[in-house]
Amino acid sequence: MTGSGPPEDGAPDLASARVLIVDPSRSARSVLERYMRWAGVGQVDFAGDGDDALRRVERFRPDVVFTEATLPGLDGLAMCRRLRADAAFGDVPVIFQTEIASDQGRIACFEAGASDVMGKPLVYAETVSRLRLHLEKRRMVQALRDFRARVEQDLVSARSMQLSLVPDAARFAPQCRERGLDVAAVFEPSTELGGDFWSVFPHPCGGVGVLVADFSGHGIPAAINTFRLHTLIENNPPGDREPGEWLARLGADLKDLLRPGQFATAFYGVIDPAARTLAWASAGHPGPILDDGSTARSLEGSGLFLGIVKEATYDTQRIDLPDGWALLAFSDALLESPDRFGRMLGEDGAAALVRQVRAGGPDRALDRLLDLFHAPGRRPLDDDLTLVWVSAAG
Repeated sequence: MTGSGPPEDGAPDLASARVLIVDPSRSARSVLERYMRWAGVGQVDFAGDGDDALRRVERFRPDVVFTEATLPGLDGLAMCRRLRADAAFGDVPVIFQTEIASDQGRIACFEAGASDVMGKPLVYAETVSRLRLHLEKRRMVQALRDFRARVEQDLVSARSMQLSLVPDAARFAPQCRERGLDVAAVFEPSTELGGDFWSVFPHPCGGVGVLVADFSGHGIPAAINTFRLHTLIENNPPGDREPGEWLARLGADLKDLLRPGQFATAFYGVIDPAARTLAWASAGHPGPILDDGSTARSLEGSGLFLGIVKEATYDTQRIDLPDGWALLAFSDALLESPDRFGRMLGEDGAAALVRQVRAGGPDRALDRLLDLFHAPGRRPLDDDLTLVWVSAAG
């Protein structure tokens, strides 16, 4: 080994670094230690073979390992493979210092997991430069991992908070049944935060109101908008308003809260079991599917998105409900989630799916629909999936 002498000033950025030198030669270890000291490395430890190196890694927890490829007992290649297989030390930079001149020998080092390979004799300036390079890379990777862990924790918390907005089936199902309706719902979150929101409301007519909304985009902004909508509804529940009137109110309030380019689609329908009627309004949301016992069809779902124009108006539509009816309100993930072959259901496919479920009887209708939907491999979903199934109580 030959060095170019110590630098004029020690490197303060290396003062906290921990370097493990693995070499059977005491003289080689001494020279490399001198380089480390000149560079300002704070702590240096040594090992003479691969087995001893692994023990010292556990205790010393180095930031960088310099190792000879040829070691007594467990050689440097095997030692590096063992490090790479250890979750606690798999990202520790391992720099091989070797007299192997062949390309195959150097390739073998990299295939074993080497971060770098340097030929002997080592040169001081190059050795320290590479040390700094790999320390910086490792610290950047650690910073990214720490940041990712914090973001993942925040997303888990946000997802938990979003799920807390979902109505509790143990509470709403008995209340709906007392009003002559069976209501079941599924909210299946995607792999990231989404903008789906749904709820059910007791209506003064003696029936139930059903809201399904879906905000544009994904991630934290979309999830935050669901909280905004929840707060608006808490402060301004639908009461006995006509569906179109209430959507217009929500849209005007959202216009004051949403950023430019953000909006929501929504369906709000009121089912009156005594009068056997459905009154609904839509803000650009997929129309619900109505099954009459023999056919299933999509109801109209046009209308301007909520939050686009403050003065937007929405028409309330009404139909009579036939004998043996069932209604499925949903978010667009039902229509647009591809299966393993890239196929989407679309409106016709969703209606056919409802018809297939209805033909199998009323028991666990929504669970069976969800099973059929996912059977061709639609998980994991790219978007939140909301399904609300309403029928006359049996």
